[in-house]
Amino acid sequence: MMSFHNQTPVQGGYTPAERFRAQQDDGTWVFVKRAVDEDTAAWLRIEARAYAELAGQPFVARCIDFADGPRPTLVLEDLGSAHWPPPWLPGQVQRVCTALDQLADLPAPDWVKVRRGDGMNGWWQVAEDPGPLLSLGLCTPAWLETVLPLLVEAERPWPEPFVLSHCDTRSDNLCQVDGRVVLVDWNWICRAPRGFDKAFWCASLAAEGGPLPETIAGPDRMWPARISGFFASRAGLPGLPFAPRVRHIQRVQLETALPWVVRAFELPPPL
Repeated sequence: MMSFHNQTPVQGGYTPAERFRAQQDDGTWVFVKRAVDEDTAAWLRIEARAYAELAGQPFVARCIDFADGPRPTLVLEDLGSAHWPPPWLPGQVQRVCTALDQLADLPAPDWVKVRRGDGMNGWWQVAEDPGPLLSLGLCTPAWLETVLPLLVEAERPWPEPFVLSHCDTRSDNLCQVDGRVVLVDWNWICRAPRGFDKAFWCASLAAEGGPLPETIAGPDRMWPARISGFFASRAGLPGLPFAPRVRHIQRVQLETALPWVVRAFELPPPL
């Protein structure tokens, strides 16, 4: 039975899992994440499996313990004193890119699922129901009608090979410790096309004052088409009771991804 003292709640995250810093019996400070329902229990089991698989990698936090049961509990090294961007320190963006390349170069375990391409786009969904996107006021109906055929077609390719991917790379899921980048929240670990993590990180990075997305993702126009479509089809939907902050961050990323796809395809301004 794990026992903790001096528990201090940790805010953040987009799931209702319980999070807190605490001291163990020996006085060591740790970070604890505990399930509160079936969904968070399933995610914590995946995350614990990922930590076991990736143990020893420089971009992974040290997993101290995992207790399964009705409320699975994951105990990690305490990263409370690390630098959590933004702001982005000099060299940190490149260190994140290096960490993501190192991850992609690792062999993917058989149990890690392939991230399906039809779940990581969205312009086809906008074509079926443009109302949620138009409700955000980020583009006009006339612009949308003009560009939709092109963007739906552009987001179709989902190229192989599939490589090991974090699948949730954002500033709230990474920090810098002693000159290295550490990625956390591994419950969405997957296999996806090479470049997936960098490309889906770009929108939030640019929104935080980082470089333009194409600087990190490269010139492949599939990425701006897919990423803008992903957020365009979701940001205007009703809020999620179990993750009330998700729609806000999706809109923030769409506000960066939409200009990116406009530049990539030389489209007219959306407004």
